[in-house]
Amino acid sequence: MTKVYSGLPARVIANRFTRTLHDAQENVVPFPLGMAAVVPLVGASLKAGSSEIAPFWAGQAVGLGQPMGAAELVEHLSAAALALH
Repeated sequence: MTKVYSGLPARVIANRFTRTLHDAQENVVPFPLGMAAVVPLVGASLKAGSSEIAPFWAGQAVGLGQPMGAAELVEHLSAAALALH
């Protein structure tokens, strides 16, 4: 959870931006001005091909994800779908 992108609490995948500003998030510009303040940084980051500033919004279950290859993911999803029948 962070307020550094918009001034409101939001779930994002941690990156350099959120880790660096984590301790200062109670002092960020309030919504809606907060989002306007970071838009230029986010745009420049994405244009440069970096994911270290841009927000990657995440839901409540983001912590349940596990690293795996595409083939393993397809196997897992297929087995789960077949188990429903």
